Amino acid sequence: MHMGAPTAVTSYSMSDGGVIELLGADGERILPASTMVERSYERPKGPKVLSRVPLATHDPLASDSDRALLVFDTLFAIDANTREIDGCRVSVAVITLGTWVNRDQDPRLEYGVTQALEFHDADCHPDILALACFAREFESTPGIEAAGRVGIVMDSHLGILPQIQFGERPILDDYCLPDGLSIIFASDAASDRLPNVLIRASDRAATDLLRCMESKELRHPSETQPIDHATYFCVWNAA
Repeated sequence: MHMGAPTAVTSYSMSDGGVIELLGADGERILPASTMVERSYERPKGPKVLSRVPLATHDPLASDSDRALLVFDTLFAIDANTREIDGCRVSVAVITLGTWVNRDQDPRLEYGVTQALEFHDADCHPDILALACFAREFESTPGIEAAGRVGIVMDSHLGILPQIQFGERPILDDYCLPDGLSIIFASDAASDRLPNVLIRASDRAATDLLRCMESKELRHPSETQPIDHATYFCVWNAA
């Protein structure tokens, strides 16, 4: 938690649902300036972060990553894998969409793969290129306000994601994260929490698509699009 200024917290309470409240000496609720809900474990070379979910000032202080995700109306997971195919460095970034069926006492999310972005010989990290492409498309989609507050799960660039989140650093070139999008970190090394499940779904789908490309089981979409930072770009839509 970042309080924004020296703050004395004298007590706290936790609800049955795992939401924490910080209290001052007068019993008034204290709101942190920003919060990250992180799950990690120690190892010799440093902590292994399994997930990190950003929360805004007025968000409930969730005690675990799954409950923290309830502040988001829509979730996406983006993960890119790369393989050398016929002398070309082919990257596939798969987008998994998650929507809540229920966010009350027994939260339930439905999710599935919607698209894959294919890049050839990208001159930057394909995860970052995929995030920039997704954010631009999201920003230009009519009626996207219906998606509400959106969380994007990624499994790379943990060190710079907070800078991208708070506008201190562009995603790519001079393009910054649009308002209404938040970046969630999750590792595919775990599978017991929702953000990890979502990123693993994208990772598996990207691996499967690359395997099919290598074996020539799939024909490429006929339409390609020009894009900076790659020699080739196309979009695969889920059947």
